[in-house]
Amino acid sequence: MSRDRPTHRHRVLRDAGDADVRLVVQLPHWLTHNREEAEDLVQETYLKALKGFESFQQGTNSRAWMYRILRNTFLTSRSGLRVKMMRR
Repeated sequence: MSRDRPTHRHRVLRDAGDADVRLVVQLPHWLTHNREEAEDLVQETYLKALKGFESFQQGTNSRAWMYRILRNTFLTSRSGLRVKMMRR
């Protein structure tokens, strides 16, 4: 496959980020209060999403999936914080 043609995986991830500027700009900066750290958080989020793409269920909300990865990545980057499961 040519490097110029994005795979389905890359299209899903790109569309999730393109559709919501908050995922790639606002939320990471709000969480970290630091531009460089926010950029690192976004990069780590996309890396984890690429590695774990098999866990994404086609037809579900890709933005919600990416937000969850971003949130969990941020929380685990902070010492002493653990991801808490939300109660229903």
